[in-house]
Amino acid sequence: MSTFSFHANKAVTTGEGGSASTNDAELAATMRLLVNHGMTPEEPYVHRILGRKFRMTNLVAAVGVGQVQRWDDLVAARLRVSERYRELLPDACSGPACAPWARRSCWLHTIRVPRRTAVVDRLRGAGIDARPIWPALDRQPVLAHVSGNFPVAHAIAGAAMWLPTYGQLRDDKIQYIAEHVTAAVTDVGPGEALSHA
Repeated sequence: MSTFSFHANKAVTTGEGGSASTNDAELAATMRLLVNHGMTPEEPYVHRILGRKFRMTNLVAAVGVGQVQRWDDLVAARLRVSERYRELLPDACSGPACAPWARRSCWLHTIRVPRRTAVVDRLRGAGIDARPIWPALDRQPVLAHVSGNFPVAHAIAGAAMWLPTYGQLRDDKIQYIAEHVTAAVTDVGPGEALSHA
């Protein structure tokens, strides 16, 4: 099964929501039940399983279809922003690997910085919507029962942050953000060099 988020900050958006796809007929039937209160069209108001109301409206679907038709342009616009960050932040590493059969895309440009909280605070003080990435999954209360040692996940979750990455971000704004990232990293003190995650 593949899942897709259509949240407002995604390249293809319907404002909120998402979709799932599968080539497994049984799984597809279960998903259809789940999104429609556990009912089938053949037996309305008979709940075969405990479902929810996850149906997408036709209006929202039309917005999504319009976005999908612009896929190449939307992805290219975000890649332009990401590549510009790489140019303006020259101490960055080469970036994420991409399989030979795949094409790179960018949701949010991610960097790792020393003393991330201080860097994020400095950027927000300059009017830049920088955000720390999510905590490692085993640090989420719902997964508190998971045991194990995940040093890489913890290191990334503690140092990585997102920079504004929407397709219409103007070059002068990207320049402004990059300058403030460099200044913030310099000012907060010693640590690892800036790198793109």
